[in-house]
Amino acid sequence: MSDTVTTGEQKGFLGWVEKTGNKLPDPVFIFFYLIIALMIVSQICAWAGVSAFHPSLTNPDGTPQLEEARSLFSPENIQQLWVEMPTTFTHFHPLGYVLVVMLGAGVAERSGLFGSAIRGAVRNAPKSLLTPLVALIAMLSNHAADAGYVVMIPLAAIIFASAGRHPLAGIAAAFAGVSGGFSANITPGQLDALLFGITESAYEASNIDGGWSVNFAGNWYFIGVLLFIYLPVIWMVTDKIIEPRLGKWVPDEDSDMKNYGDEDKPLTAGEKKGLGRAGLAILGVGVGALVYNIDIGFLALIAAAFLHLCFPSRVSKVDRRIVWSVVLLICGVVTFVGALQRYGTVDLIGNEIAGLGSPLLIAFLLCLLGAVTSAVASSAGM
Repeated sequence: MSDTVTTGEQKGFLGWVEKTGNKLPDPVFIFFYLIIALMIVSQICAWAGVSAFHPSLTNPDGTPQLEEARSLFSPENIQQLWVEMPTTFTHFHPLGYVLVVMLGAGVAERSGLFGSAIRGAVRNAPKSLLTPLVALIAMLSNHAADAGYVVMIPLAAIIFASAGRHPLAGIAAAFAGVSGGFSANITPGQLDALLFGITESAYEASNIDGGWSVNFAGNWYFIGVLLFIYLPVIWMVTDKIIEPRLGKWVPDEDSDMKNYGDEDKPLTAGEKKGLGRAGLAILGVGVGALVYNIDIGFLALIAAAFLHLCFPSRVSKVDRRIVWSVVLLICGVVTFVGALQRYGTVDLIGNEIAGLGSPLLIAFLLCLLGAVTSAVASSAGM
């Protein structure tokens, strides 16, 4: 995408925030630096003999349990890292969403389905209501947990681009909505259930009133009111502060979004026919999954096979646009890690490295293994 027309140097407090934020490194490196700093601090605390009493655990004699600082470079922690890393990776719930969204959204966007559907939906709709609608849907997506971040934020960029507005403004509005949805929504969600469990446990441990019970929907009125507070704030900040600072968005001629930004262009006969067929396919999958309780993955495979058989020339063009190397790389890594964990290879490597006892040597071997793994993964994805 291109493509902004700047309006001059930004000044004031917001300009300082923007300049300072642009100087920060990539968030991935920020987390990496923080991890390294934490490991160094843990080693220093272990050398210094830092200790503290555990707030809830006690010894058999009733005295508070003393916890001493342990280095993250210690053999035990290194072994735990290697043993539990595959489980952490394979049990990361958004991973499944990412894989599905990469395939589905990639095909829908490259084939023009997203652009046509959204252009048809927003063509006669008032553009002024686009921001609150995106923010509201983003808040409601909190009920899908991490899928809101994975799906809604990039989708909002496409929606704004199809309406001729800056995609970064859509990302900002959706991010604010998804993040705000953790504390503002129409109905209680899974985060409320989690906080309810923590609150109930803390209340029972306090022994204030053993006969009082906590209601799961006790803060429903609170999150409901916050919804009507957050929505106009996100709307105003996006339309009055963020988007004017971004300037007018004009897509590059050679970019994948070159057809966006022309929201007033009417749909062609082919686009209308394609939208109709896509709607029938979605309806069929929905009826099969919800009414007849058929596995939705099986239905999706049947639909994909049907499309390949009926429209081979058109589907082949879409298939060539999918980055299959990335898909195969991710699926291969998940399978490879699962096999290593199942046959005990990870436990063996962790025990052998932990038995060395030297933190510096352990760190060197971890870096070496990481470099080899990265090289193999990069070659496999070519």
